[in-house]
Amino acid sequence: GVSWADSRAWAPAIASKSGKYYFYFCADAKIGVAVADSPTGPFTDVLGAPLIAANPNGGQAIDPAVFTDDDGQSYLYWGNGNAYVVPLNADMTSFDATKIKRITGLDGFREGLFMTKRAGTYHLTWSIDDTGSENYRVGYATATGPMLDGLTNRGVVLEKNPSLGILG
Repeated sequence: GVSWADSRAWAPAIASKSGKYYFYFCADAKIGVAVADSPTGPFTDVLGAPLIAANPNGGQAIDPAVFTDDDGQSYLYWGNGNAYVVPLNADMTSFDATKIKRITGLDGFREGLFMTKRAGTYHLTWSIDDTGSENYRVGYATATGPMLDGLTNRGVVLEKNPSLGILG
């Protein structure tokens, strides 16, 4: 457990760096981070407080995702209603708040950001609509950098198709 929250825990992400494992999680619509020497724990809430207590522009601070680029720099993506990215400091448990970037231009963004990189191109996916909706789907964009420079929407990569038994 954590001292600063007691409900609404979901959507964790984990990253490894320098022999440690960093577990990012949602709790009470805030994002926390816990650290362990093993991916199976035990994890310790090293901050004793949320890493992100609120979004700068509203919406819930949920659904953390971590991406580490080829140069070793890690980035935290999150959001609900509004999407954000920030470079993490080397300690993986802090960041410079002046570097938070609100990601705009994501068609239908709701939540659930996830970043990958392939052949020099950054690929971002996100949820559109609510997971309980029959019209839930996953959007996709590419960019030229992890901070979403040169963002180009590429459409939807997952959506319902009742004729194939695929439902939202």
